[in-house]
Order: sequence, then C-alpha cells, then structure tokens
Amino acid sequence: MSSLVMIDRAVIGANSMDAIVTGIDGTYDHYVVFAKNLGGGYNKAINYRVTKSGTPLSDSDYEYAGRVLYNGGIRAETNTGNSYGRLTNNWGANNDNNYAAAYFEMHLYNFAASDYDYILTYGNAGLSNDSYGYPLINQTCVVKDATASDGIQILRSSSEDVSFVDLGLYGVT
Repeated sequence: MSSLVMIDRAVIGANSMDAIVTGIDGTYDHYVVFAKNLGGGYNKAINYRVTKSGTPLSDSDYEYAGRVLYNGGIRAETNTGNSYGRLTNNWGANNDNNYAAAYFEMHLYNFAASDYDYILTYGNAGLSNDSYGYPLINQTCVVKDATASDGIQILRSSSEDVSFVDLGLYGVT
C-alpha cells in the first residue's frame, strides 16, 4: 500500500500571482501534486510548467494530449512545442460569479532523472453560481528537456490573478 510524504506546500491568497512547489529529488520514483480552491476568471486558462532548480522552464518543450469534458460534449486538447502544459481552458461563468473551485492531481514521473519528464493530470471544477461540475483537462504531457526537474509552477494565461490555491507536493512511497 502506498503512502504520501509531504515535501512542499504553497498557499496563496486572493488576487495572487503564480504558485510554485519544489523539492523533487531522487528520493521517490513517483511524486504527486494535489491542489484545491484554484480560481480563475471568465474565459481564462490555468497552465503549468516544470521547474529546474526552482526556475520555471518556459522553453517550447511541452507536448500534451487529452480530453476536455464540458456541457457541450468532449473536445480533444493537443499541443506540441508549447511553453507550458494546460490544466484548464476557458472556464468560469459569463458574469461576476466567475470563480471556479477546482481540485486536481498531477502525477509526476522521471523528474529527478536527466531525461524527459512525464505528467498525468486530472481533476474537477465547479462554478460558484451553479451546481454543475466541469472536469479539468484529463491530460498526459511529456516535457522534452533532458535535465532534472525539481517542481511545478501553476500560472495564469493572462494578467488576471489566480483567486486562491492550496498546492501540495508529495512523494509516493
């Protein structure tokens, strides 16, 4: 049976900027990031980057594919040569109740090795003005930078602030 060991935690408040958790080394083969209460505005995306020595990697090394389930059906989400991976795309309500309280998991593999990083993400979001739940992108991502990574950055798609996030990085034993 697996258990989790907390490595780092970032809690940012309302009207805050990006969040970073670090501490990945060769101790574990598998790491996981759990986040809750992540909010963004109408028609905004929330993205992620890996960190190298605490600095986000913004090179065009991210290739991802997945599916978005939403009230209109299922949409494929793919990209190659991007400078980030995507957690959410264009969520929120078209009014002043645009906060989306999300829960998501990111499973991180091969991060401490001098090889490509592999990421699996999934989760759920709900709007503050209704009872619907909108899944986040269920996605796999490969980061084609063959150097060790030590963490994850959650970032905004624009100058709009992230509303609030409680982000935890864990080693899986």
